[in-house]
Amino acid sequence: MRSKRRGSSSVNQDSREKKPGKRGIFGFIRSVFASPQRTFTVMVVPHSHKKSFHIKINIYAVLLVMVVAALVVVSFIVLAAEYTASDTLQVQQRQADQQAEAELERVIGEIGRLQQQTREFDAAMSQALTRFGLESADTGSGRPADGDLGDLFGLQEVQDGDFRELYNLQQMRSSLESSLEPMQRIYAAVQDQQDLLEDIPHLWPIQHGKGTVVSGFGPGFHPVFDVWHINRGVKIAVPGFGNPVISAANGTVAAVRFDPAERGWYVRIEHRYGISTQYAHLNGVFVSEGERVSQGQAIGEVGDTGYVTAPQLGFEIMLGSDMLDPADFILSADSAGRWTGPRRSGT
Repeated sequence: MRSKRRGSSSVNQDSREKKPGKRGIFGFIRSVFASPQRTFTVMVVPHSHKKSFHIKINIYAVLLVMVVAALVVVSFIVLAAEYTASDTLQVQQRQADQQAEAELERVIGEIGRLQQQTREFDAAMSQALTRFGLESADTGSGRPADGDLGDLFGLQEVQDGDFRELYNLQQMRSSLESSLEPMQRIYAAVQDQQDLLEDIPHLWPIQHGKGTVVSGFGPGFHPVFDVWHINRGVKIAVPGFGNPVISAANGTVAAVRFDPAERGWYVRIEHRYGISTQYAHLNGVFVSEGERVSQGQAIGEVGDTGYVTAPQLGFEIMLGSDMLDPADFILSADSAGRWTGPRRSGT
């Protein structure tokens, strides 16, 4: 019986010895808080021969020190992270500033080139106005047109070197705005010139510029009768039939006639300023009397009606009752080989 008791007591003793191990860290913490009056002694031993001294602190002081130390460590980590992030942001900002500065330099360069082009445009505009006989406008002296404070302090800003590019842009904008009215006047002048050219016969009377002048304006020999006569216009020879004859200017068809003695089928068109044109030796006529025709409109076909020996067009220009040399209006293509000899036959 005694031996059994010893065995059981030894088992109980072993189980009691194992309990602290089972409790672990949580058991230690419970035991610490279970005895708040427990103190710890911290001994400081100097390297010199002076006496060592001891510091006694209780568990709450130890915990406070540990919490403060943990807060300090966490704060240091947070501050270090923030500093690193701030340094990264500063690097990125410097890179962005450098890129923005480079872009600004490019913009400034483009402004300079644009300013040069504006000056050239102003010079070309002045030349165009002079050529058209229009009053030249001061398109290049442009101060900004806005009546704001920028105008008031503009000179001081330019003197100080501030906002010079902005001031240049304002000058260019003002110059372009002041160029609108001269541009409109030039457009009106060009339109008037175009209308004038459309009303005055200057277009080659055969479509696509075909034909060669074989008999010029003035005295010469008749191509059929071989006698001396006065040619009232020019004879334009075209190989083959059917080439369209076109109106040399805007006008109204005044006559569509057949003259068997000389001109064959012919069309006479009246234009502005007392000018009229006549197209003879036609094989076909596409218009009728009183019809309004436009410059370049087909009015008939080249033929050989009347006294001619081959397909050709007899073309005449009149101012009232006076005959005019078509070469002074449309026959400017001597270098193109349309002339077979002197401009005037018999010379």
